[in-house]
Parts: sequence; structure tokens; C-alpha cells
Amino acid sequence: MLATAHRIREVERAQADGIRAGRTLREQTDFDGYLARRATDSSHTFRRHLRGLGGAVEE
Repeated sequence: MLATAHRIREVERAQADGIRAGRTLREQTDFDGYLARRATDSSHTFRRHLRGLGGAVEE
């Protein structure tokens, strides 16, 4: 459980650093890429998309 909390902290810290550097969360999560994939594959979830990017913080 502690390892999970540490991982969440690291991912969120990296996201915050990206925002401070001028990269929106939408850019960091490649949200447009997710929408494009979702348009052709209705089973593709945002959680799966984030997992592929290493940005799923809940796990």
C-alpha cells in the first residue's frame, strides 16, 4: 500500500512539474490521441490509455 501511495505521488508530482513548465494536463495525457482511439475502438477506456502512458495514478 505504501508503494502505491509513493507511485501516485510521483506521477502527480511529474504532472504538476509539467504544468509548471507549460504543458497542460490534456497534452500530458495525450487526450486528443485518446479521443481518436476511442472513436475507432469503443472499448478503449481512458484508464487503459493512461496505463499505456504510465500515468494511471490509481494503481
